[in-house]
Amino acid sequence: MKFLTRNTILLVVLSCCAGLPSLSYSQTKTAKKTSTASVSGRVTVAGKGRGGIFVGLRTNNFSSIAAPPHKAVTDSDGNYRIVNVPPGTYYVAPMSPLLVPTDANPISQMGTTLLLSEGESVDDINFTMARSCVITGKVTEADGRAVIEQRVSVVSVDQPNQPPFFSTRAIFQTDDRGVYRIFGLRAGRYKVAVGQTDDGFVSSSAASRPGYQTAFYPNATSADQAKIVELAEGDQATNIDIVVSRVLPGFAVTGRIVNGETNQPVNNAYVILQKKNDGRHSYFPMTGHSNQKGEFRLENIPPGTYSISLVAQLDSALRAEPLEFQVVDQEVAGLVVRTARGATISGTVVVEGTNDPAVMTKLRQLRIYAWVQAAENSGGARPSLISADGSFSIAGLPAGIANFEVAALDYSQQTGLVISRIERDGVVVPRGAFDVKAGEQISGVKIVFSYGTGSIRGTVNFENGPAAPGLRFFARLSKPGDNEARFQQREVDARGRFLIEGVSPGTYDLSVNAFIPGTRDRNLAATQSITVTDGTVTEVVISIDLAHSP
Repeated sequence: MKFLTRNTILLVVLSCCAGLPSLSYSQTKTAKKTSTASVSGRVTVAGKGRGGIFVGLRTNNFSSIAAPPHKAVTDSDGNYRIVNVPPGTYYVAPMSPLLVPTDANPISQMGTTLLLSEGESVDDINFTMARSCVITGKVTEADGRAVIEQRVSVVSVDQPNQPPFFSTRAIFQTDDRGVYRIFGLRAGRYKVAVGQTDDGFVSSSAASRPGYQTAFYPNATSADQAKIVELAEGDQATNIDIVVSRVLPGFAVTGRIVNGETNQPVNNAYVILQKKNDGRHSYFPMTGHSNQKGEFRLENIPPGTYSISLVAQLDSALRAEPLEFQVVDQEVAGLVVRTARGATISGTVVVEGTNDPAVMTKLRQLRIYAWVQAAENSGGARPSLISADGSFSIAGLPAGIANFEVAALDYSQQTGLVISRIERDGVVVPRGAFDVKAGEQISGVKIVFSYGTGSIRGTVNFENGPAAPGLRFFARLSKPGDNEARFQQREVDARGRFLIEGVSPGTYDLSVNAFIPGTRDRNLAATQSITVTDGTVTEVVISIDLAHSP
């Protein structure tokens, strides 16, 4: 596991579209962003313009600060124009409860990626839409009793590697009659499921409600036996009824959390439950906390093998090894979770090459995370705030190899700040070599950041193309010889453009990789060494020959 970085790498899954790349670049001075941009295009249905459709832009930079909405409504001929848009990268998408984009790629539901420059007017960002489909039916027990407030999901047969479809417009669940209605579907083939999945996820909206075994339409217990529901454009499939069976009643799990050194109760400690399937653990949506006597109680736990762990809390030095137990056919009582004092890593963070107060303010908005890779599994990520004097302290760590990451609730506060190296007692520690012993109290650690104001603006040209439908490309930087991704990646937009900002001076490997939704194929599309300097924009042109794709 790579905590924050590995999560972002999920979006850099590479394609089989590797070509013979060529790259050139030049540098220009960075200009101040002042002008706004505009986006226009047309929305059509069955080849005709459709009026009254909202088209919106949303930023692809996650931030806790709400951005003002940028949207427009199509006119009677389907044309729209969105104005007064600040420079940046956006997702552009039409929004309608009755229509869906014809692009079958689920990731395309986010919209078309678009990089806007100052004062730029971008035209012909067009969308083709079709009437959406509906699946509706009733969920009952064998005796005809309605099953209420149970979530129902559909799985695409045409795209089996994609997750179940859940619309952002509604939570699909049965009402007080056991009736469900799933809308906003594209034409295609689907399997419909309800109940409790194999990994222990109870789909009921309330943990106290009974759980049900997985059931597929019409009355199957496995996806292989499920009947396929075929939908043409605008279809409404009715009477897709499902009969479910209750699982064995859930049982209570009770125990205590005690300090392993003093044997005293630990109060207000949060616990999390995981279920073990085929040797692996999966999240189970059940948490609790201990009372003044250190006691905890979890209700309605189905039969199975579980482990219970403490939830990492800010500034807490306590940790505990996961405690495994089984639920068979009765309540489990008397569990004792013994805490131990974990290792602590403390020190300071510094930024090289600048004392700019604005940069220091950014730095104090960050959180430092440490996660420890133990012999068998990860010890989980532990956070620390950065104090006004630049100090930090990360407590409750297990023994193993520590790695460090940084994150901000508002991504704009992180831009330009990158961990360049870790020092321990004045000695640089390579990645994968920061050893932590059980209960060790480590001080004198220095996390050194670099801060940059350089930018990379790139254009991807496809030779012998275009690229396959649904293919998405991403650009990222890495230091030569360092395979760890330390920089945020940026998506290549619909016009083949990308922008990476806040880059420190230096020489980097710039890679453009492709992402095929529903696969984990990783193939390099293009890479090149480039040099970045502060205060300049490095212009890059990358050519990918699709004729040489495997």
